[in-house]
Amino acid sequence: MFFQQKVKQLFLLTNNSIIGSGASYFLTIYLANNFGPEKFGLYSYILTISSFCTLFINWASDQSAASFISKGVSIASLFSTVFCVRVFFFLLSIIGVFAVDDMTLQKLVAILFINLSGFNLSYHFEISGKNKIYSFIYLAERLLYVIVVLLLFYFGFKKMTYVISTYFIILILSLFTQYILFERSYILNVSFPNVKVLLTFIKGNISLVLIMLSAFVYGGISRLFIEKKLGLEALGIFSSGMQLTVLATIFQAQVERVWRSPIYEAISEFNLEKIKNNVKPYLFFTTLPLLIGSVILVFCSDFLVQIIFTDEYKEVASIFPYISFFFITININSLLTILFFGYNKSNEFLLYSALSSITLLIIFFLLPSSASLVTFILSIFICQLLSLMYSSIRIFYIMKKMQGRVLASG
Repeated sequence: MFFQQKVKQLFLLTNNSIIGSGASYFLTIYLANNFGPEKFGLYSYILTISSFCTLFINWASDQSAASFISKGVSIASLFSTVFCVRVFFFLLSIIGVFAVDDMTLQKLVAILFINLSGFNLSYHFEISGKNKIYSFIYLAERLLYVIVVLLLFYFGFKKMTYVISTYFIILILSLFTQYILFERSYILNVSFPNVKVLLTFIKGNISLVLIMLSAFVYGGISRLFIEKKLGLEALGIFSSGMQLTVLATIFQAQVERVWRSPIYEAISEFNLEKIKNNVKPYLFFTTLPLLIGSVILVFCSDFLVQIIFTDEYKEVASIFPYISFFFITININSLLTILFFGYNKSNEFLLYSALSSITLLIIFFLLPSSASLVTFILSIFICQLLSLMYSSIRIFYIMKKMQGRVLASG
């Protein structure tokens, strides 16, 4: 029954996500083909800067909310704390964006518009057991955005400004819907938490934020290096290929919502058997299908590129086989993050992630401008793989040590 409930919930969430992300993926490919590699590279650059800002605005609240609730923090108190932290970092992001080189008014406004996505309430729907409701809100948001943008292009409104403005308007509608469905008393009674509570939350999540920042080096900061060394056109090619991982990322977000709370609960109960009973289906129902999908994509890359992209993106076929295996690293990294955070070993996991990210940044810095795009991608994959291999061995010994303590005390 436990597995059936998990699979049923995952199926529904993934089903909605596949429809939403599939529509978004189609739109992104459509934009890439209409913008061309260079203009699409600029579009990707704006999204990269915004994603970097949103990472801080969110401050890992989506990932840690279930953990705080399991420790006795009330939903009302958590909402006040999260909201205030997000407002603080949003204001900081406005200041920080001005420090970016070559920042135009168009880029600035676009980034700030997208940054508002950091105020979504997905964490609340998760801890309230209402993941299904949020999945439908997300689906409606994605489909409406895709439909409106396609209509704009059909009627000749093809500027990037219209695309960003559409995203902003629909995002506001989505946020409004989420807050309307939220418990009204929490919103009306939101208050600035005392400094101790605020600092406890910020300090409690800082390791997780740094882990996410380390992960962002791979798919985010790496794009800035590619733009700097190879140009906007190469960034457009890379970003088009990386759209393949968006499907895996969206799927993984639903996987986390289904498995995160039960794993945290099992760890807090020191129930090793229960932990294993969550990890095993995680590997079977999520990791294995992604592995199979990666292998299939390796052999179908040329065919897919011919169908999906225009002739300007022929080079994408050469990077598809390497990018497809990011499916697995995304999935395993997510599981390890949950386990290390649940065992209060987030600082240790941060160290491994940071070392890997710093190594990658050094490699990118040393790579010449004549290096191929494949070289950049292989560097990312190898650094990720080595970090995950060591982290997996380490978490195995942590779980084994826990089992020894349970047996000794029993």
